[in-house]
Amino acid sequence: MPDLTNILLAVAVLLPLIAAVARPGRAASIAVAALTTVLVGTCTVPVLVSGGTSHNLFLFGASHASFLRADSMSALPMLLYSLLVIAVLAATSRADATGLGDSGILILLSGTLIAYAAGNAGMLFAGWTIAVVPFVARMWPSEDQLPSRTRLPVVALAASVM
Repeated sequence: MPDLTNILLAVAVLLPLIAAVARPGRAASIAVAALTTVLVGTCTVPVLVSGGTSHNLFLFGASHASFLRADSMSALPMLLYSLLVIAVLAATSRADATGLGDSGILILLSGTLIAYAAGNAGMLFAGWTIAVVPFVARMWPSEDQLPSRTRLPVVALAASVM
């Protein structure tokens, strides 16, 4: 039976994805990202403090590959990335922000956290696939709708997911 840390990790990676489907407003998107950061911090700070004791969430029992895990290699990037998403959501101007764009950022957060916490190759692939959805679904304005000075961040963000 998974302990509380494992359940919180699973909730932390799925909460932004579930919230993105509901297409929350600006304040709700920031609140979801903040709650995700608190949950990720709850799961990762003990790993960082203990010097690398990992927390594994097993799907079919301890004899099988882990489903999600927080270890010393993934704990700090998960926490820093979730903090970065809060900063991005808070710093985006109201003119540039759309409900669909905020949902895209939450989907990207969920996919990236799943990839960071992946316990096996299948979960890593699932995380990458989820992180690509906002780009495939064109949740942000296309390049022809953007002025030329704003194309570089879109290209850089797309390249970072790949």
